[in-house]
Amino acid sequence: MTYLPGLYVFMWGGGLEWDALINVFMSISIPYIVIADDDPEDAQMLAENFRLQNPGVEVACVDDGQQVLTLLIGQDVRQLPVMIVADYQMPQVSGAELFRLLQAQDKYRNITKVIWSTSCNKKHIEECLSHGADKYFVKPDEMAKLSSLVSDLTKIFKYAVIRAATDIDTGYLNNTFLQ
Repeated sequence: MTYLPGLYVFMWGGGLEWDALINVFMSISIPYIVIADDDPEDAQMLAENFRLQNPGVEVACVDDGQQVLTLLIGQDVRQLPVMIVADYQMPQVSGAELFRLLQAQDKYRNITKVIWSTSCNKKHIEECLSHGADKYFVKPDEMAKLSSLVSDLTKIFKYAVIRAATDIDTGYLNNTFLQ
């Protein structure tokens, strides 16, 4: 694990189970996700379980939405995370506010955005979905449920990797992304 101010990055070697497609992306940049959660235990638990199901994928964890924005500023489109998983309630910038800010900028429209929260309040769910969240998960209270949630996140991540490198108009690999 590599520590940076307010950011810790998990990196692993090894191949991915979906080798044929991912090899193309690995030559560009390593597809990665960002987890934003002010509870470091929740972030680490999610990151470690995601890594177990997705060897070779990089996971960056930050404490709040403001740190996500700081991380994204100045990055080329090809350097952006494939997916952001954010807690709903965080200091400074909440998950819903983060996604509202990202939704307003075309550069970030292809990043898959997921909320995970202890709240199952329908108002919070609707707010997040209206601000660009692709999915809303309630944080599980036991390991078996966490494994199931990570399996769902893995499916979403794999789809997001394909979507990130596919030209929307033609359906072919996006040559701009590959350059």
